[in-house]
Amino acid sequence: MSGRLRGALYDFGLEDSFRRANFCLQLHYGFSLSAERIRKVTLNQAQTERTGQREREPVSSLPSKGADAIVSQCDGSMVRIVHTAENGDARKKRDLDWKEARICAARASGTDSSYYEGLIGDVHEVGHAWAHATLRAGWASHTLIHCMGDGASWIAQQAALQFPGSSFLLDLYHVCEYLAEASEVCALKESPQRWQKRQRTKLLKGKASQVIAELEEKSEGAEVPDEHSPVRLAYRYLNNRKEQLDYLKALENKLPVGTGMIESAHKQIIQQRLKGPGMAWLDLQQTQVP
Repeated sequence: MSGRLRGALYDFGLEDSFRRANFCLQLHYGFSLSAERIRKVTLNQAQTERTGQREREPVSSLPSKGADAIVSQCDGSMVRIVHTAENGDARKKRDLDWKEARICAARASGTDSSYYEGLIGDVHEVGHAWAHATLRAGWASHTLIHCMGDGASWIAQQAALQFPGSSFLLDLYHVCEYLAEASEVCALKESPQRWQKRQRTKLLKGKASQVIAELEEKSEGAEVPDEHSPVRLAYRYLNNRKEQLDYLKALENKLPVGTGMIESAHKQIIQQRLKGPGMAWLDLQQTQVP
């Protein structure tokens, strides 16, 4: 098989299901191969690429010239992993597991080019990958790093480790989801939508402490279980992340308050490619491709 054909199969196999890759092969090149053949070529090439990669080391030095500001975001989602049986036949025994696929993205402010890194690994590996994506985006000694994520603690922890002194902003959409749940209880003399909009406006004006105080005041009693306490959950979510709510500063610096960049990558790469109906993925760290 020629290198060009192998490259085409690899590209098609990465982008879509192996059956769909066969359709693309026929459409672009006028012939077809079995989905199983495409699978083997894709996985073998993936193993080659992985073997050829150096272990990501922590970023220890920065260039003197680079971007003035970089938006750097991270996210993750659980994907299904299948381990083969001891005899190598996954059809006889499917040992299923779940692992978190994590993806990072960085983009210099004022540009259209985004740089991505992704893997299924522990948070320290992801942190190093995140730093490398940001370095490729133009991270220099003077660069302002604007880190963002949802409420997952590992994201904020890795941001603090990889980008000391940088800001971290909690995605406003996730905050508004909690406020929407709480609005049914908190909106006494106005509609829930109007109450939620007022709280959002306060956040954008740098008045997060007022929002948190109102949620604390209207929180359900301790005797009410969490599943019936949307106000208490919203208060806990925001109060535990008070230092991540400086939306006013982000707006003043013309930086985003939402994680649209990483959410788009999450949808197109993890959700579309890795979480289709019935999909399960071989663990290439433990499995040799036949």
